Amino acid sequence: MAKDIEKQNLIEQSFIYKSWESYINRDIQIWDSEYKLLKISNLFNDKDVLIFRIPNIDCSPCIDQDVSFFNKNSKNLVYFISSKNFRHYLAFCEKYPNKKCYLIPERGLSLKLEELGKPYLFFLKKGTLKPVCYFFPKKELPKFSLQYIEIMNGNIDK
Repeated sequence: MAKDIEKQNLIEQSFIYKSWESYINRDIQIWDSEYKLLKISNLFNDKDVLIFRIPNIDCSPCIDQDVSFFNKNSKNLVYFISSKNFRHYLAFCEKYPNKKCYLIPERGLSLKLEELGKPYLFFLKKGTLKPVCYFFPKKELPKFSLQYIEIMNGNIDK
């Protein structure tokens, strides 16, 4: 019992902000792999989604471990990627063809977390553009990442 409480406390510490009074701007435009410009509010209005925000894929070996882990363990995962080189973005999309990947401007979500420049995940409930349950994965703590994914998978479309 004490171990379960300790485990829950550690998981909660990994969630940086469970809820934050910030919304994603409905008018933000992002690109898909065919370089079509799409409005973010049109993409995520009718379904729950877990988003992995990768602020810079120009150093892809640095993020490959996290991406492989989350691809294997999550459902409805979408990537929001920034890159100064469109070819790096396309290479990422080709490497993970069964995942939805969107190119967004640097700091394009207008969230304070964007300033950190670190990869993070968050949950977006259908009908809202309010990110919740932020999580910063740590390669050295894969159990936390797995617990986060399990919790988020349990919340999708409920």
